[in-house]
Amino acid sequence: MLSTACAQGGATLHDTTDVESWLTFKLNIKLADALQLDLVEQARWMENLAVFERQFHQASFSWSPEWNDLSDAQYLAVGARHTTELDNSGGKQGFERFLRLFVHYGGKAKLSRWELAWRLGYQRTQALFLAGGDDPLLEPIKVKWRYRLTVAYDFENWDADPELSYEYFPDAEAGFFPAELPILAEPRHRWRLATDLKIDKRNHIKCFLQRHAGPELFPGALRTEVRWALGLTYAHRSKRK
Repeated sequence: MLSTACAQGGATLHDTTDVESWLTFKLNIKLADALQLDLVEQARWMENLAVFERQFHQASFSWSPEWNDLSDAQYLAVGARHTTELDNSGGKQGFERFLRLFVHYGGKAKLSRWELAWRLGYQRTQALFLAGGDDPLLEPIKVKWRYRLTVAYDFENWDADPELSYEYFPDAEAGFFPAELPILAEPRHRWRLATDLKIDKRNHIKCFLQRHAGPELFPGALRTEVRWALGLTYAHRSKRK
């Protein structure tokens, strides 16, 4: 995936353009009729692909009981993510490691050609290693909620059906600037317009345009950062025996 980020806001306009690159590998393994193992590996580069930003390894189990149509349309997922992330601001810089534990509940419903999907997420992130040798036990544990709603429409005789999603992060934190003055938490928002082109029953391609907005710290002021992402993904489903 390739994304372009643009940040601006505050009394003095501050614009930056940075081309980022995301490389993601996902593997979904069906363990039983109602249980699935999901594995994700991702690496990211920033500053026009010149700086390695982060890498994460993620594993989760999702359960969707096939008792009836209602239960089959819902799922519950629990998982963990280990992240290695670059801290390139302040006096102590370097790569830091974090562990995120998360729980997701989601589901979907169909009404004629419309499909509605939702996801409620809870995550708890703690530091494992900090740049400069700081004690990770002194780093506050970050607990966050996130809510996502997706609406899709199935056009007749049209394979590239569109879907629009909105995700809300109510308790995102901007951090501190200066260090002794806390900045009040502000929410983040993420919109995504996507289309899923089915090549055949086992292969499909998804294109999406994404906009992410939320508080960030820049030299001299707290500003609203806006990131645009243009993505292309390919998925293949293996043939069941």
